[in-house]
Order: sequence, then structure tokens, then C-alpha cells
Amino acid sequence: MMLNRGGSRERGGVVVPALKANALAAGLISGPSKDLRGTSAVKNPSPVPNPAPVPTKNAKYAPYKNKLEHSYAQLLAMEQQAGTIRDWGYECMTLKLAAGKYHRPDFTVWHLDGTVEQAQTKGYHKNMRASMTGLIWAAQRHPWFRFTIHRYKNGWQSEEIKT
Repeated sequence: MMLNRGGSRERGGVVVPALKANALAAGLISGPSKDLRGTSAVKNPSPVPNPAPVPTKNAKYAPYKNKLEHSYAQLLAMEQQAGTIRDWGYECMTLKLAAGKYHRPDFTVWHLDGTVEQAQTKGYHKNMRASMTGLIWAAQRHPWFRFTIHRYKNGWQSEEIKT
């Protein structure tokens, strides 16, 4: 277990907040020499970088990556309001496939019957083989989820991935 400069402890790759007073008492980090409670501790703070995200090419569809994902998210929101699904999330799960290989589905949908669907949105293109390989692999490794591909061409069309 190591103590970082900011007064937090790192255990097994996970940073856990620690009590700053304990770190000060142990002499592991330096702090102000007098008690500054109730006063402004820093009179001239250093400039803080802007935490706002940098606008990207598809900033109007944020937080979604493209127009297709944006429109599918609107469809899921309407289905949730209508009561046909329990809940949904955008890129909220990362599935481990093998050592160093992961798959992050576009959408996770929780249905009323208790099933969990991992949905991918795909545009139409000639070679679907490359994008299907990861989905088939994920469906084989995680059989408790239902994997589907959703495409839009004159309306939403869905296809379930069978292993």
C-alpha cells in the first residue's frame, strides 16, 4: 500500500481516500504550518484547467458517438416512458473476453421479464464480418446476456446474435 502526494492511499490499483490529518501527522505529506480553518488558505490560487470537455466533431450528439446511437437512445427513452422496458444505459458495461480483450456494448437494456440485452447499433456497410466477430465472441463468453444488433433502414430492424 502506497501513499500518493495528494494524501490518498493506493491499494491493488484502486485509489482509496485517506485521512489527510493522519498523513500529515506521520510526516508523509507536507501541509501548512498553522491551522487555517475559517480563513482563506490560499490567497493566490494557481489557475485550474477547464474541466469542460473539448467539443468534438459530433458534439451535437453528445454523449453519443453518432446520430444512429442518438436516435436509438431516443427510442429507448420512449420505450421506458411507455413502460415496455425497465431501464437502459449507454456504454455502461465492459465485458471481458480474454486477457487484454474487452467489448463495450453500445446500450444495455433491462427488460421487464428480468432479461438483460446488450444492444449494438450498426450502420449498413458491405463487410460486417469484422464488427460481428467481437459480438459473436462476447455472446459465447457471456451467455446470460441477450446480444442484438439494431440497424436503421426505413425503420429500426433488430437481429439477435445466436451462438
